[in-house]
Amino acid sequence: PADNGTLKEDDKILRVNGSNVAHMNSQEVAEMIRDSSNNPLLLDISRGGSGTLSSSDGRYSPHAACPYYISQALAKDAEIVFAPYNYVLDPGIRDALGIELMNSVVILDEAHNVEDTLREAGSGKFGEFELCELVVMLNNYALTEKSTGNMIELEPSGVPGDASGDVEYLCDLSHSLLIFIEKLIEDLRK
Repeated sequence: PADNGTLKEDDKILRVNGSNVAHMNSQEVAEMIRDSSNNPLLLDISRGGSGTLSSSDGRYSPHAACPYYISQALAKDAEIVFAPYNYVLDPGIRDALGIELMNSVVILDEAHNVEDTLREAGSGKFGEFELCELVVMLNNYALTEKSTGNMIELEPSGVPGDASGDVEYLCDLSHSLLIFIEKLIEDLRK
């Protein structure tokens, strides 16, 4: 049900961010929650007021916190984290999950699959409709006028000592990309 993530009248809060609060009154618990600076806030709840996290048959309560969100919160302070390597290698996934690799040691198991993972992360699948939309968009940009407001600073070349990136007009860059995409579509139709 949609209300599994909400507190109900007969629920009992057992722990707030790992601290046992079962012995505290509701005002003390509310104050502790207000004072908590952790994000997200982790609450261990006993649904129905039984005072335990387990159901009557001994299994973990179906109302317990989501393992995904708990693992995300715990990983922030962990010294060792195990994860599929596409979480580390794919910049999109890494950014979405907030994975920071600075001053980290990364060990890859089954590294023979890394090449395929990187290739997939740097690739995309586009249908004819998406390519046609891209052509229309690039054509519109290619028709814009050359002005300082329509300039794009490109990334530095990567050559040591070259800290300044090139500057291109949006229309020129769009035109070059448009020619490339049109040639790609032409080749795909053969």
